[in-house]
Parts: sequence; structure tokens; C-alpha cells
Amino acid sequence: MRGLRAVVSPAAVASGSQRQPEGQPPHDTPSPQLLGTYDPHAATARIQTLRRQGLSLTRIADMLTQEGIPTRYGKPWEHSSVRHLLKTYGEQ
Repeated sequence: MRGLRAVVSPAAVASGSQRQPEGQPPHDTPSPQLLGTYDPHAATARIQTLRRQGLSLTRIADMLTQEGIPTRYGKPWEHSSVRHLLKTYGEQ
């Protein structure tokens, strides 16, 4: 069996990027401390307010992200996250 060779893109070599150790977030991922504290109850209250205004789950996700309301993992909101909070902490 021949040895395996890693394929590295020229852009990765030029930027000096390295593989992250397992379990470590990428350097460009904002930490939860920078975004604020995740509060599912406060987020659910905001979601319910927006839902009463007739907004879709996707539009609510966009607005929560724009407003800087943090998610559990510090990533942008998605409609599925909004739906999950409504089912878990509120009414849909």
C-alpha cells in the first residue's frame, strides 16, 4: 500500500492556516462571552412577540441575528432554532 499524501490548497499555505485541534472552535468563531449570555427564556419572549406580529420563523431568525440576540452556540439563528425554542419554552 502506498503512503497517503495530504492535499493542501495554495491559499491555505499562503494564509498559514492550520487544522484546529479536535474539540476546539475555529479562531473566527465568536465566543459566547463576546456575544452576551444565552437566555432561552428571553429569546422565546422576543420570538413570541415577533410571531404575534405575523412574522415567519425564517424572518424571526434573521431579526434575532440582526439584533445580536445570542444563540446557544454563538452562531446565527435559523428557523429550526426558533421553532425549537417555541416548542420547548413557549407555544407555537
